[in-house]
Amino acid sequence: MKKIFLIFFSIIITILIIVYSVLFTNIGNKILSSYIEKVINHKQDELHFKIEEFNLTTKYLNLIAYTNDGSEIKISGKFSIWKRDFNLNYSMNIFDLSIIKNLLHFEPKGSLCINGIFAGNYQNATIKGVSNIVKSQTKYNISLKDFELESLNIQIKEAKINELLMLMDKPAYLNGKLNVIADIKNINNLNLEGIIKSNIINGKVDNDIINEELELGITNLINFKSDFNALISHNNIKIKTIFDSSIGDLLIDKMIIDLSTRKVNSDYTINVSNMNALSGFIDRKLVGNFTTKGELKKLKDTIKIEGVSDIFESETKYKAYFNNFNLSSILFSIEKAKIENLLKMISEPIYATGDLHINGDVKNADINKLDGFINSDFSNISIVNEVANTVFDQNIKDDITADLTINSILVPNQVVSKIDLETNIADLKTENSIYYIEEKFFSSDYLLNISSLEKIDNFIPIKLLGKIDISGNINIEDNMFLLYGKSNFSNEIFDFNLINNNLELNLSDTNTKNLSTILRYPQIFDASNTNLNITYDLNTKKGELIGSLKNGHFLPNSFSPFLNPILKRDSTKEFYETVNINGKIKDQFLISNITFKNKNTNFEINNLILDYEKNLINSKIDIKME
Repeated sequence: MKKIFLIFFSIIITILIIVYSVLFTNIGNKILSSYIEKVINHKQDELHFKIEEFNLTTKYLNLIAYTNDGSEIKISGKFSIWKRDFNLNYSMNIFDLSIIKNLLHFEPKGSLCINGIFAGNYQNATIKGVSNIVKSQTKYNISLKDFELESLNIQIKEAKINELLMLMDKPAYLNGKLNVIADIKNINNLNLEGIIKSNIINGKVDNDIINEELELGITNLINFKSDFNALISHNNIKIKTIFDSSIGDLLIDKMIIDLSTRKVNSDYTINVSNMNALSGFIDRKLVGNFTTKGELKKLKDTIKIEGVSDIFESETKYKAYFNNFNLSSILFSIEKAKIENLLKMISEPIYATGDLHINGDVKNADINKLDGFINSDFSNISIVNEVANTVFDQNIKDDITADLTINSILVPNQVVSKIDLETNIADLKTENSIYYIEEKFFSSDYLLNISSLEKIDNFIPIKLLGKIDISGNINIEDNMFLLYGKSNFSNEIFDFNLINNNLELNLSDTNTKNLSTILRYPQIFDASNTNLNITYDLNTKKGELIGSLKNGHFLPNSFSPFLNPILKRDSTKEFYETVNINGKIKDQFLISNITFKNKNTNFEINNLILDYEKNLINSKIDIKME
């Protein structure tokens, strides 16, 4: 037994001698320093860590190390392996933090100078120090229990926000100074107590950087400041914060976060005082202001936001749900809104007034699983003629009133709508208007009913009589606008295509007497079979008219006495097998060359000018006989 004890004791002594030799002798220090270098430098792209001095004894530690860019790390002080206590001074001066990107798994930028004291024992220890992190004046005091974080006290003064963003490998699109005071206790036992206070002063958005990084178009100078106060008690955080900016303000009076369940309950008030400053964030110039307030609740990955707003002077209510910060559903209503206020907000001229009501229930906001409805009601619409004439280059003189309803059903990737527009001059209905969201393509049928064509004199240069129903379809995609229509009115058939600003209209099997009545022209010529093709550019107000009339003759009128001496016969009794028309449209004038042919006579009327605004033929007529 004694022999066994001696052998066991010898083994322990041998192990202790080996450990001491490895750790606490010059040879052991060299082996250990080499190992530390190897571990730190492993798989590093830019960092080369070199220990210049390393002395470790049972009572003392001294380490001086450098990196390849000249950065320095020093640790020195008392170290007792037997008592298991220590009192170490440390300092670190890193010129370029990007050299340690592989250690952090992101690429920080900037420099860091830090120094302090690490003192205590294996049960209780304290880390104190100061730092210039992100060019601040920082003090910290960290308490450890069993080498786990127990309490934390940090004071950060005038940290530069742009340096903080660069430290986190983010573009420096914000500037300003950040101050933080944090005093947190009982971290290790998960019963947190303490306070966190912070504020930002002289905040400013760097437009050049944020526009480049986020592809925005911000031009306004955006300034901001904030105050943040958090009280931590019994593992709950109660937060009050104010964020003021040149765009608007955010106030959270009471936010409570349960750290054990991660449940969040908060109020909020957002006051946007300058919507014009939002123009760089969205592709639309906005004006005015609005306020919204409500409550936010978060549990795990689900967020519920419920609130009210006075946007464009309305009474708006909304309830939205988010899952993993993506909108999943929304229920909303807009009441007592005015069309003129909406136009003003989106920076449009106020060419119409009226009431607006919208309500919607989007049960699933995922485009590929879209489900719900949106109903819009525009009532008591009245066109402001002076403004509409200027904006749309019209000459509206009569009062125009209207009501419009749009009922939309949401299905995957589509908004399917039924539209009903009723006005005092015409009615427009669609049964199946579809907007394809991902393709950004709109397609719709339509039925246009005009009970009296005299009422549309304000919109077209030709004065018409009668009524008309036009049906067709509309397609809008990218820069392409296509409108097709057809009609049978007063026993006359026509169809048309409008591609962007280019109009093509065809009349077939038309009777000229009926056409003259509709056009409110004198009945000069009667042909049972008339075909006309008109092409017209709505922008330039220029176009062409090509037509053919068959089996026609002149009618008795004031034009007959003019033709009879030239033709040397009664023009009303002469039938023409074909009449060809070749005309040019310029503004409100039609300048035509007309050829009349039959077995006995061929003659032309050149440069016939028709003023269809004044409903007059006002030109010198050049007639050629064959």
